[in-house]
Amino acid sequence: SIKMITEQATNSSNEVAVQDATAGGGDSTKPILKTSFTLAKKIESIFTGGKIEASRSGDLLACSCNEDINIIELGTGLSKCKIKTDSGTVTSFALHPSGEEIVTSHASLQFQHWTFGSDVANLDAKPELKRRWKFDGGLNISATYDPSGTLLAVGATDNSVRVWDVPNGYCTHFFRKHTDIVTIVVFHPKDLKLFSSGEDGLICMWDLKTQACVTFKNHLSRVTSLAFSPSCSTLISGGRDRVISVWDLSTRKLSKTFPVYSIVESLVYLTEPYSSDTPNKPSSPTKKDTKKLKEDDAHQVLISGPECPLTVVDLRTGTKVHQLTGKHSTTTENSFVNQILFCQSKLLAVTSDHFLQFYSFPSLTLEHYLVGFNDEILDLRYAGLNKLVVATNSENVRVYDLQTHLCGLLKGHTDIVIALDMSKDGNFVVTGAKDHTVKVWDLRRSIDDQLIAECQGHSMAITALSLAPKSGAFVATASVDKTIKEWDLKTLLTSQSSGDSVKILSASTTVIAHEKEMNSLVISPNERLIASASEDRTIRLWTRENPARASSTLVQKSILRGHKKSVWSVGFSPVDRIIASASADSTVRVWSIDEGVCLRTLEGHSNTVLRIGFISSGMQLISAGSEGLVKIWTLRTGECTKTIEAHDGKIWALAIRSDEAQIALGSVDSKVTLWNDATEQETLAQAKKLDELVLQQQLLSNALNSKDYTRAIMIATRLKQPKQLFDILEKLLDGDEDDRKKDEGNDVVDIIDDEDDIDEEEEDGDKGGEGERIVVGAIQKLNDKEKKRWLKFAREWNTNARHCFVAQRILGLFLKMFPPSYFSTLPKAKALIEGILPYTFRHSQRIERLMVQSYFLDHVLSQMKSLVPIDDIEAEDSDADENLPDVFIDGRKLNTSSRKKKTKKIKGAEMILEQKDLKDSGVKVEEDQSEPLKLKKKIKKILGLKAKINKNKRKKSSRPLK
Repeated sequence: SIKMITEQATNSSNEVAVQDATAGGGDSTKPILKTSFTLAKKIESIFTGGKIEASRSGDLLACSCNEDINIIELGTGLSKCKIKTDSGTVTSFALHPSGEEIVTSHASLQFQHWTFGSDVANLDAKPELKRRWKFDGGLNISATYDPSGTLLAVGATDNSVRVWDVPNGYCTHFFRKHTDIVTIVVFHPKDLKLFSSGEDGLICMWDLKTQACVTFKNHLSRVTSLAFSPSCSTLISGGRDRVISVWDLSTRKLSKTFPVYSIVESLVYLTEPYSSDTPNKPSSPTKKDTKKLKEDDAHQVLISGPECPLTVVDLRTGTKVHQLTGKHSTTTENSFVNQILFCQSKLLAVTSDHFLQFYSFPSLTLEHYLVGFNDEILDLRYAGLNKLVVATNSENVRVYDLQTHLCGLLKGHTDIVIALDMSKDGNFVVTGAKDHTVKVWDLRRSIDDQLIAECQGHSMAITALSLAPKSGAFVATASVDKTIKEWDLKTLLTSQSSGDSVKILSASTTVIAHEKEMNSLVISPNERLIASASEDRTIRLWTRENPARASSTLVQKSILRGHKKSVWSVGFSPVDRIIASASADSTVRVWSIDEGVCLRTLEGHSNTVLRIGFISSGMQLISAGSEGLVKIWTLRTGECTKTIEAHDGKIWALAIRSDEAQIALGSVDSKVTLWNDATEQETLAQAKKLDELVLQQQLLSNALNSKDYTRAIMIATRLKQPKQLFDILEKLLDGDEDDRKKDEGNDVVDIIDDEDDIDEEEEDGDKGGEGERIVVGAIQKLNDKEKKRWLKFAREWNTNARHCFVAQRILGLFLKMFPPSYFSTLPKAKALIEGILPYTFRHSQRIERLMVQSYFLDHVLSQMKSLVPIDDIEAEDSDADENLPDVFIDGRKLNTSSRKKKTKKIKGAEMILEQKDLKDSGVKVEEDQSEPLKLKKKIKKILGLKAKINKNKRKKSSRPLK
């Protein structure tokens, strides 16, 4: 029943909100207003340059990312775990052949040994630091494991080579032969030998058994790469002296040298010869050339460098068999491949602009990319449900597969792409760049044939563009040259087929639009209006006249003025005749298209608002600002219903998926974040939480009614209700205090009558009451989290003088039940203790002041007795006691009758003692000689009473008083 009521209330509130928001038009489906978004996925930097190493199986990659090390799953490109170190910059690392461990070397001259576990692909926790050790010498800039995964070789800037036993953590070998920095260390695949090289061009082969050294000298400058043949009998070396050297390891001599006329940064042996449909035929090798290589060795290597794209070289003749050029080579003209390695059955090429290119082998066909680093994200759009087209500070446009993070590139522009837009079906992309051109792409084609048209006509950079949202038949563009141009795409989209040449298009309409540069351009949903926003602080509406013709005319409809600074974004409502604009004046304004006036101003951003978009069938507005915040606005009320801390910098890009179930954001922090609509899930979770709360409240009420206080305490603790818990504890502990006070009053009377009851009262005072035993039993059932919650509650109660009694009793029980070492194990225990101590000290001072005042009152009363005869005092006391006013202490009435009895007996005892003192001093005092024994007994009992009174005073001063 509770669940049904909750659902009905939720549905009715949503219906009311929808009816309010759609006043003046809307969708009959009445969508729910969005109130919550959760982060679903993040596309961020995974590689920022440096070394990349693959595991033996080839399914994992280890690479540098800023000051961290990323472990990447090769099949999806997802970062499975990240190693964050606290020992400074990572200068080198080595991945264990199994892919389960890694050793990092740091600028602080320290090694760290990390383990991932056997199932790193499903690892959610952080890697575990197994051990760390320091070393002497220079910085380690190269490191590698041996095939067994036991030994680690490192090359340092002090020209030395060290070998470490990683499991035991000690150095086994130290070699020094080089005269310059050692940049390469590599183990022989089969023998226990180590090869090293560096800036001096010298190659050293170290025998780890005998520590003997064999040198190979042929290069004139730095050696950049070493590779072994499949039979491990041949060593290939490449360097910056533009040659490749072939070494016979059996004879330990140079077999041949091939000039390649370009710097070699990386090389690998091809286990299979390159093959394609139309390969370049190399010249036939001679018998002499063939003899120089082992019969079972492969005879081709793949090399790369700044002046040399991926090139296949035949080692028998030294000729170039094949060279990858064009779109299958590097991403840009200025980039080059600086590392090549095999991963599973694919070839991985790492470029200088942080791209990981995957090639099929042995055909060397480019399959896809993995982007290591994205610069500032400038614009993005959804291509269907599972693809995202992203423009960054690059001439290439990325097309991400959102399920795997692998991507493709749209290559064609020669300068940075600033704006892009997507067709409704997700097949066509239109991009505008600083090269003054607009290009049209067909994503259904192969990588070599995706560019289908180029629009030429603008004289300056393209700043904004918009593709017709319904038909995709035309595109409108805005440029720094202050003009708006319209381009007809009808014939292009219908007649273009695969293999056709790129068409050059001319503008069908041109109009000078603004006085300054335009920042945004958008076409209305019915394709009859165009809105432009500019640096001149205005929004202009343009009517497309004669849209059915090949060349329509743009006529200015109205100018919307009101923003105090430049306008960065503008958008049409999908249902109403309104538009929204975002400005650098930190406001979002909603305008009427027909009247040209501002209907509402939305204020909430603290800085420039850069992007806006309509959601929930035009009932809500989403805005992104330069402070990294995203806000959701309800148009009818103008209230911000949700604020998302999405990025650390300016959000330049905002895209809404067609089903509005997800939004994508791009920022200057090089990250793309995807946010899922979680409104429905949050509503269901709140309803479920409400059901559980009502059920627990009922159980708590039942427990209190049945006086099951232990269960009531546990439920109140679980519900995090300090007020309810305080009431229960106060009832239990105050009940014990009242009983104790009553028992103490009876004990005083009994002591005057009988001296033997003193020991009995002491025994009773040491025993806790029933309420305290219930509380102790409940504390024993609490877990550590709940105990910490009690301490937090006690800290809050202790700040109030009314509630401090319960708080101090609870703290006393905790200190009795648990040793001091237990509190140090609780998280953030120091902050709790620091919050309790000051108020406890304040309460202690207050009690001491009360005790001092009580002693002063006793002294005044005792001195007043000597002013009148005893009989008069007794008479006056008798009359005064009858008219004593009610005395209240902390809201509790003091028992007057018991106070009268105690006062009379104490006064009589004090008078008898006074007479005894006079007699001892020599003063003659009249005595009742008839009953000397009776007087002696009374004096003895009075002395016992005095001791009891002093004891009670000391006991009360040692515990908190109300």
